[in-house]
Amino acid sequence: MQPKVTKPAQIHGTAPAISADPGWEDRFAKRKSTMIPASIGNPALSKWISCKVLDTSSSGAQLLVDRSSLNDLRLLDRYVNDLTLSIPSDRTAVDCRLIWSNNDRLGFEYTRPARKIAKPVKLKPREDEPQGFMASVLNKAGVKPL
Repeated sequence: MQPKVTKPAQIHGTAPAISADPGWEDRFAKRKSTMIPASIGNPALSKWISCKVLDTSSSGAQLLVDRSSLNDLRLLDRYVNDLTLSIPSDRTAVDCRLIWSNNDRLGFEYTRPARKIAKPVKLKPREDEPQGFMASVLNKAGVKPL
């Protein structure tokens, strides 16, 4: 008689990531494979962790941490429930919390809807204003621009 396969317990209301049967998966949100450069962190941190989004769904994401950032993972310890995933190419940020980690892979659950990051605005200098550092030095010395 074979043992009965049961669904594993759900973590924080998301579908389970691991099953007793490798061919079985029960998720309410479909995952989409990607390889998008991103960073994960908290505004209180001086350094964010560079990573790539391996897959994403409407409920969370799996990240692969860049080798150059592996030593910095400890910075996230204080903020596991209050992190932000930033995807510069899409100008998107989404608040999330760490659900699991396995060496260089991290699993996150989104805690709020994604938001757009404002596009940087390039300010044009006024025509009557001198340009740059050298112009400011010359202006202080009394030299007028041509």
